[in-house]
Amino acid sequence: MSHYAVATMKKMKADNVSGMLRHDFRVAKNHSNQDIDTGRSDQNIELVAQRRLHKQDVMNYIERRRQSSRKLRRDAVVMDEWIISSDHEFFDTMDSEQIKAYFETAVNYFADKFDRKNIMYANVHMDESTPHMHMGIVPFTKDNKLSSKQVFNRNALRQIQTEFPKYMQEHGFEVVRGSEKSNRKKLSVGEYKHAQQAIKQAEQERLVLNSERDEFDRRVKELEKVADRLDPSRNEAENAMGPEYHDHTYYQFSAVFEWLIEFARKLEIRIKQVFQREKELDQREKLLVERETQIHNAKKEIADCLNNLGKPQMAKAVMSDNLGEFGGRKNQISDLVKVAIAEATSKQLSQTKHQINMQFEKKYGKRKER
Repeated sequence: MSHYAVATMKKMKADNVSGMLRHDFRVAKNHSNQDIDTGRSDQNIELVAQRRLHKQDVMNYIERRRQSSRKLRRDAVVMDEWIISSDHEFFDTMDSEQIKAYFETAVNYFADKFDRKNIMYANVHMDESTPHMHMGIVPFTKDNKLSSKQVFNRNALRQIQTEFPKYMQEHGFEVVRGSEKSNRKKLSVGEYKHAQQAIKQAEQERLVLNSERDEFDRRVKELEKVADRLDPSRNEAENAMGPEYHDHTYYQFSAVFEWLIEFARKLEIRIKQVFQREKELDQREKLLVERETQIHNAKKEIADCLNNLGKPQMAKAVMSDNLGEFGGRKNQISDLVKVAIAEATSKQLSQTKHQINMQFEKKYGKRKER
């Protein structure tokens, strides 16, 4: 049975990065996606990033790498999110180490082709029905120009769809390229069911869109009819029907427009709330990054102090603690620093006393004992 190599890409602008990272790093406890089993989220694997990334980490990397002095456009694509996977049956035959190796091999392919430094993270999600990887690539050209349009142009995307399955095959993974001309009869039972599920979901979305479109068309036709009736030049004979007709028509016209105005007002309020929430989240993420930096610098200063005082083991212990343990052990670390200072001070006094005695003996000779 043929298993298909899945590699799809989505362009991300700066305003989308925070939400994307919160999803990919499973920051939220509640998810709209019902396929996510939070009880298995601890099995997710991060292959590139050393810690959870924030939007500011991505923007800082871009600023360091960019050669242009121009301000980054607000609508610029700052990251391309790739989703790498295969079908469910392909992973059913693998253990966790083999699955990890599959995605590590995929990362190596993109690293060789688009520069490993540009891969900000590669998070393997094991908490959904089919294992898959979210991989964030900052689209820098070889001359350090940020341009998704150049890096992932049409030819590059076609090459990936052809080369990626071959690369995976060369490294022992039996996956093939999906053919655009393949038909349903060539699919396995599992693949066919998966495709049918996708088609069913797309059909449901189409029905919702059609319903919304029909409602919109109905509203437009109401407005057109009312406008035709209110326009004397369209049908002058209607003027003879008296004020009651016009009052009724005006009421109908007003009701439709009042609905439109109320809908627009609610939509505007909702958009403002969303932007405000996004702004608050960005500010909180920025504060968290600053706090982590401050804690890291403080630990480094303490470690440097301990190294200078001849206590490398203490320094190593300080730097090996994670951020949570560091806060709980601050009193112990403080005691260690005090002990180190006391020992170093005693040693320094002894050395100073010895130097004074040597200088005295050199100048006046050894003292005679009484």
